[in-house]
Amino acid sequence: MEKSRQFQPVEVEKQENEGSFASEIWFREADKGQIENCSIVTTVRSGDRTATTTDPKGGYREGCPVTLKILKENGHFDAVEVSAIVSAVRKLRLGDLEERYLERGADGVNTKTELLTKLQMVYGRAFCDDDTVTIISFEYKKT
Repeated sequence: MEKSRQFQPVEVEKQENEGSFASEIWFREADKGQIENCSIVTTVRSGDRTATTTDPKGGYREGCPVTLKILKENGHFDAVEVSAIVSAVRKLRLGDLEERYLERGADGVNTKTELLTKLQMVYGRAFCDDDTVTIISFEYKKT
């Protein structure tokens, strides 16, 4: 007769799920020259794209490398790819957005009104002050 097994409980260290990390930031063709000249250093994304996000696209974490890519109108990527390091990630309500967060951003968006127009165009829906956005700042890697 087989002897019954007894299992000992094991302590397991619980870790908070930090989600998956995004390794790319996509820009439109209109931004290509500014990416090549390293003049864009900020971008805004809809929703929570911080390190703890559950967004399937992943989140961004300060100090992590990312590749800046240009998405062409035909759905393919341009050959231009630029390496950068995420320097800051801020999640906030659009109502709390300060225009200083938009400095040196994509498409020459410098005001909240311009940002709302761009977000509506990119995401295909209206945005309001209660919507969450993530501001991602980055520094270009020296080559």
